[in-house]
Amino acid sequence: MLADGTVFYAPIGEVVIDDELVICHLCGWSLRSVTVHLRVHGWTPGAYREAFGLERGQSLEGPGTRKLRAAAFTSRLVFESAVRDGSAAGRERARDGRLARDAAAAARGRSFPEQRRRKAVRALAAIPPEVVARANRERARRNLARVAARSTEPGLPRHRGPRPGPGRTRRQSCGHQPPRWAGQGLAVTSPR
Repeated sequence: MLADGTVFYAPIGEVVIDDELVICHLCGWSLRSVTVHLRVHGWTPGAYREAFGLERGQSLEGPGTRKLRAAAFTSRLVFESAVRDGSAAGRERARDGRLARDAAAAARGRSFPEQRRRKAVRALAAIPPEVVARANRERARRNLARVAARSTEPGLPRHRGPRPGPGRTRRQSCGHQPPRWAGQGLAVTSPR
């Protein structure tokens, strides 16, 4: 049950496809296109995807319906100049990185969908631990090299070494001793 009390009939974070049909999370019906069906429930596709933890680009149609739509779009791409021009502009934005920057900016502050979280967990589980360890060591080596290079540039503060242990200051960790009079005459009381 969702937080607002809505009962659902398919798992959160995944689209259940049964042959050529997709199961609606809200009523359990198997349909060729849940997108069109959502009007019956008074939901928008965006609200549906957000409520059920689906990625924004996740298709809510069966494979057969997707193929029909792709074929229809291909013919429009060939015959309609506006579609062709828009597609060319989108490819250009993707090539020069503007599309990725705009997508990242639009995603800031948005919740991470359950479907994407599950994909990431599956992908990370497939990576052997020794490969992860090697990548972490390489990343640490690059970071240390970057810090070392930065400390030799004029006008920038030098890297002062590792942080001191708990309860110590940087001065104490490099052998500096406070003067003998420091701390004298101060009453130390324990809290009651």
